[in-house]
Amino acid sequence: MKEGILEAAFQLYMSKPPYEVTVEEIAKKAGVSKSLIFYHFKNKENLVGEVAIYGTRKFLMEGEIRSISDLVDMGFSTLTGRKPLLEFSMYVAEVIAKRKRFERFRELFEEIMERVIYPLFVKEGIREPKKTALLISAMLDGLSLYHYLFDIKNIEEYKKIVLEFIDCRKLENGRKEVR
Repeated sequence: MKEGILEAAFQLYMSKPPYEVTVEEIAKKAGVSKSLIFYHFKNKENLVGEVAIYGTRKFLMEGEIRSISDLVDMGFSTLTGRKPLLEFSMYVAEVIAKRKRFERFRELFEEIMERVIYPLFVKEGIREPKKTALLISAMLDGLSLYHYLFDIKNIEEYKKIVLEFIDCRKLENGRKEVR
């Protein structure tokens, strides 16, 4: 039941501006009562946070990410072809910043780094893999914000620069370095 509510909410948030989505619409789409939504989620802000976690897991954890290049491609596909996801991400950032509830998102971020991103950087022989992975994540987050606000043109040029940066971080002669 709870997952059905999350999926219905995620679909609605991807179909129109997030601030226009109401709990009533989510209940109708999920085929449940509004009170059942509030039984599972204390308020709309909690629902938004849970939808963000659900959507992130759906997008990242179930995706086919076999290389750093796949990861960068996925990040840039959000910039270029998934504007609703970008809008929802900005909306979520605003909601959690107002409520100062970062713990669940920090845990999710750390889980994604440990299970998905960091192993790719180790496998591909990147120097200081954890720090480099964090820097790449920050680059993509920053580009997401700039693209959302200012509609950056020639986004593929930025993708090339990110990939060049990653190549510069590769260890020579296949040496392994883990930090």
